[in-house]
Amino acid sequence: QNIIPVNAEKIAYGKTETKKGITNVINAVLNTYHYASLPELNAILKQYNVVADRGKEEGRIYKYRGLVYRILDSNGNKIGVPVKASSINSQPTLARLEKLFVENEAKKELLNKSVKEKLDEVLAQKPASMKELEKLLEQKRIYTVRRQNTEGRIYGITFVDNQYKVVFNGSDLGKAYTAAHLQNSLGAVA
Repeated sequence: QNIIPVNAEKIAYGKTETKKGITNVINAVLNTYHYASLPELNAILKQYNVVADRGKEEGRIYKYRGLVYRILDSNGNKIGVPVKASSINSQPTLARLEKLFVENEAKKELLNKSVKEKLDEVLAQKPASMKELEKLLEQKRIYTVRRQNTEGRIYGITFVDNQYKVVFNGSDLGKAYTAAHLQNSLGAVA
């Protein structure tokens, strides 16, 4: 099980008031985790069924550097009413996040080795599949997000360490932790 901060819980659409639920999650994550990009922040938020969304590149929100937060259903689809970043008390706007990305970059470097050690311990157990790898990582409080294309092919992997409160893409940690390398060495895609 993932360790969820005491003041944040997974949002269930229809059971949690949208803005209140999103605000609780954002306030719990914003200044406690170390992430250096929007996709990294979204890897953390996904655990809580929340996503930070810039909208379509040709859309108004994107064009004016806006940001909204949305609830995700169990399949990762955006549902419910979007909540503007500027309407949340902690002001998790794109401009504010970009400052945090820069600050977090240095902090992340200090945790790189600790996260690699956990991954190495799990890989030493020789998991038989990606699913088994994810289960073993969960026991070490690491949440795994696979990045897949529409055909279901995994092209990237992100690790969210809920103990050290940091996010790394596999490729940032080294070749041995990339999605391609892990799939090849595990010999199984699922």
